[in-house]
Amino acid sequence: MEGSFSLTVHFTNKLDRFSWSLSGIYGPNVPHHRQDFWQELIDLHGHANNAWIQTWKYEEFGRLDTKIQDFLSTITELDSLEENQDLSSQEILKRAEAKIEVERLHIMIRIKWQQRAKIDWRKSGDKNTPFFHMTASSRKRTNHIEQLLIEDRFSSDREVIKKHY
Repeated sequence: MEGSFSLTVHFTNKLDRFSWSLSGIYGPNVPHHRQDFWQELIDLHGHANNAWIQTWKYEEFGRLDTKIQDFLSTITELDSLEENQDLSSQEILKRAEAKIEVERLHIMIRIKWQQRAKIDWRKSGDKNTPFFHMTASSRKRTNHIEQLLIEDRFSSDREVIKKHY
């Protein structure tokens, strides 16, 4: 299947008849082609095997907190073991890989929440919605000074803070 902004190749294994597709997608440089590009993406998504995509998405991105806890348990077990004996090179490697995975999963969680925040903002954004007012109120609460160090003493008196700020 060939589109204006994508190319899809379908493969079928002759032995077990398992089939799969590989799609290459590139975005247009010209702004007036972008609507066509998005429509092509929607059409391309319709040709994909949704069951496989959902399984992959869950295996890769689901239960991130549980995965982190599993890796942290492995690290803790190996740390406890190391207190009593020297770790083998395989155990040292396993602990290092677990630490790397924990860091990778934390990054994935952070990215997931950043993307959700962007989606929420794009949906509701500056419109006069409860979401906008909640976001603005939250910023207002975090953008103020609770205490100020004045002459070697912390002061939370609003009038004193206003005079020095």
